[in-house]
Amino acid sequence: MSQKTRCAFAWLSAIFLASLATQSQAQTSAEFFKGKSIEFIVPAATGGGFDAYARAAAPYLKKHMPGNPTINIANMPGAGGIAMLRRMYDVSPKDGTVLAMLNRVALTLAKLDPPKVGVDLKRMELIGGMVAETGACYAWSASGVKSLEDLRTRKVVFADTSVGGVGYIYSSILAALYNNNVTHVLGYLNSADAWLAMERGEAEANCVGWNAVLAQRPAWVAEKKINVLVQFGEKSLPGLEHVPLIYDLKMTPQQRQAIAFLIRNDGVSRTIIAPPGTMPERLEAWRTAFTKTMEDPEFLAYAASLKLEIDVTDHRKLREIIDSILDTPQDAVDLAKQIVK
Repeated sequence: MSQKTRCAFAWLSAIFLASLATQSQAQTSAEFFKGKSIEFIVPAATGGGFDAYARAAAPYLKKHMPGNPTINIANMPGAGGIAMLRRMYDVSPKDGTVLAMLNRVALTLAKLDPPKVGVDLKRMELIGGMVAETGACYAWSASGVKSLEDLRTRKVVFADTSVGGVGYIYSSILAALYNNNVTHVLGYLNSADAWLAMERGEAEANCVGWNAVLAQRPAWVAEKKINVLVQFGEKSLPGLEHVPLIYDLKMTPQQRQAIAFLIRNDGVSRTIIAPPGTMPERLEAWRTAFTKTMEDPEFLAYAASLKLEIDVTDHRKLREIIDSILDTPQDAVDLAKQIVK
């Protein structure tokens, strides 16, 4: 093939591809999504809170999405959801065929260790948040750990997934306030595995979003198999009025600011996102489907049957929370680094 022929072929190919792109953009959402298979990535193994919320929402997102595309859950555990984010930024198509559940720890890591995350999280496309969680730390009753006072006099073994995970961050805050009397046992795939470790006596305590405990281990609460040590919100959760808030504990103003940074991401606990640069009309279609899903009486009844709390945050409010985390002053971030080292 001559150079002239190759150039002509390349020119015609470019025109053809541009034509296809124009046709794709001209399609209505219903036309585009009909018969499509959507990948919904969950940054955790099956059996945990991320997975439960994603699987509960998927059939109803399909119901309310124009074209009713099939939604397939893809579990991608590990590294605080960072591998999933990099894939979404660098590989995933921007045509609306990929969704994901954000692991909020990535927002914290983006400030603590920017090279580790390696992507600009301000560019992520936000669809909506299903619930804002409040974290809590609790101990297995049989361990003999009854309250935070026990951390003043003895080491307590906490089960965690990995350094930088939500549970690790919560328990590291306790370590900073209680003379490092926290021992971490790492490597559990998800909350379910960490909970099994507590039941087996491999660990004494764990920290996670309290909603997850209520949804997946309600008998622990009803039968008083765990002692709740502390909650990480600004006001007490129902049923935990007797449990101290993290801000009730003695700390310096600098520690308070650093801890606020570390736990602010609770407000984006179960947030659905799309790759940066996703076509605006497709993104809006997902946002509309999300809103309709969260208002669907059938979905709400189903979520209630699974004991999944629904407390919706729209994409605009999520953007405010995320930007506030990513814009945290460096001195607070530096102290936070010391806390979760």
